Formats: sequence, C-alpha cells, structure tokens
Amino acid sequence: MGKNTKRQETWTPLSKLRKAPLSFSGGFYSPEFVEKHGLKKEGCMECGDRDAVLLWIPEFLEIALREDGEIWCRLCPNGPGCRKEEEAFQTSKGTFLSYNNGEFGGKLLTPKRKAVRGNFVKVFEFDGRIYAVDSLTHFVTANTAIYMFSDTLEPVLLYGEEWPHPCSRDSVAFRGLHIRKDTAFLLVSGRHREHWYDASKGAEDVSYLFEISNGWFLLKETLPYFFHSGNELLISNGHLYLGMDKVVADVDLQTKTIRAYTPLPEEAEAESRRLFEKYGWKYF
Repeated sequence: MGKNTKRQETWTPLSKLRKAPLSFSGGFYSPEFVEKHGLKKEGCMECGDRDAVLLWIPEFLEIALREDGEIWCRLCPNGPGCRKEEEAFQTSKGTFLSYNNGEFGGKLLTPKRKAVRGNFVKVFEFDGRIYAVDSLTHFVTANTAIYMFSDTLEPVLLYGEEWPHPCSRDSVAFRGLHIRKDTAFLLVSGRHREHWYDASKGAEDVSYLFEISNGWFLLKETLPYFFHSGNELLISNGHLYLGMDKVVADVDLQTKTIRAYTPLPEEAEAESRRLFEKYGWKYF
C-alpha cells in the first residue's frame, strides 16, 4: 500500500501497533481506494446514492494472550463470517438449535424441543450451567437478552427483555465472551436513553461488562463507550481488550481510560476520516 503504509497481517504485539481513534472501527472506504489496494470485498456492505458510493470492508482483528502476559493481534484471515440463519450449539444436555431471522424474529430450540423466541448468537456452558445470548442489531437499534437454563432446561432471563423487545432504555448488542477457569465475562455495547419515549433527551454511549462466577450473574463494570463491533474479548490484568473491526480497544477497568490500536496503515484511516468529514451528516 505504498511507503510506510504496510498492512500488518501477521501476529504482532499490541505494543508494536500504532494508536488510532476508536471511531476508525466501522469506517468506510471509497470504491477507488478498495480497488487501488486490492482489498477483499467479501462480506462488504455498500451504502450511498448517486452522489457517492461508500464501502464498509470487514477487517476484524483476532487477539490472543501470550504466556508472558502480552496481547498480540492479527487481521482475521477469513473474517468472522456473516450471521447464520441456522446454527447448532452442542452442550452436555444435548443440542440447541438457533433459527435466526433477523428483524423478523427467530427462536432457540432446546434439546427438549421447547422454543425460546429470539435471535440467539451464542450458547455456552460454564460451571455446570448453560447460558444463551439473544442479540439483534437492526439499523440504529439493538437488543440483547441473556438467559440461563435450569436443570430442567427452562430459560431464566438474567438481563434484557424477552423477544419481541419493547422500547428499552438500553439499545445494546452482544460484543464478546471470555471464559476463564473460574469466571466468564460477557460484553454488550450500544447506547442508553434515560427516557426511551422522548428522543429529544438524546442517548449516551454505554457498555456493560457482566461477570459469571460462583453461581452469580453480576454487572462488573459500566463503561462510557460504544464499541461498533466485537470479534474477540479478553480480560487480563485489569484491562478489557476487544478485537473489533479495524482496531483493538484497550480499556483500563480501574481508571476507565481507553486506547485503540490498529495494524492498518495511516492512509486507510485517513481515507475513512475523509469520507466521514465529507458525507458523515448523510450516511453515518
């Protein structure tokens, strides 16, 4: 991509990457930029009209914790993939089947053939319990519900609202899961509106980090940030790391300060910023 503009696609320590704004995640490129640099269009999203065409190219980042405690990252070789309309989740209690129809609803079929309404993107087992995450993003709205299943596989709502979701104060989407030996963490992110019925009140960026440990489901942290996407989540040494589209977010959970890093070249960030400054009022 030209002098001093190399994309770092191999595993690289976070400390070796350059800093970038969190807003670079979700950024668009022009078709000319994509063509010039030979970027893959697989999974891309196009928006615009006769005045301009903008392309969002998914450039999700994987992150990993090395034995020395350092965080490394790389561009996903194949990307995270698109939403699956049907997906099977294997557990010790049997197979859970998710039928995801986006804004038209969906369902999760338990091993007992009972249907739970929602668009389920994750089913996981931790500490002898089974959990499931219902999450949907549609245009500027998002909804998430987190369930635990009892010994008889009855769903117990831990967070959010059952589908169809009413007008919620929290418009948040699922962003990541990190399971350690004794603790599981879930991250949801979006916007919070204190008065959902009054759009003039505005909305605030918000993220919730939940913790499951010793049989408890707890809200560990509330963060004043909106994470555009989530590919991988890591909690290590008092920091939250989130591999996103184009950047890795690093949040100090004690001070709530945030930094973001990217393996992408400065000209890619500059292109995204140029388009936002020119068309942001119209398309973003």
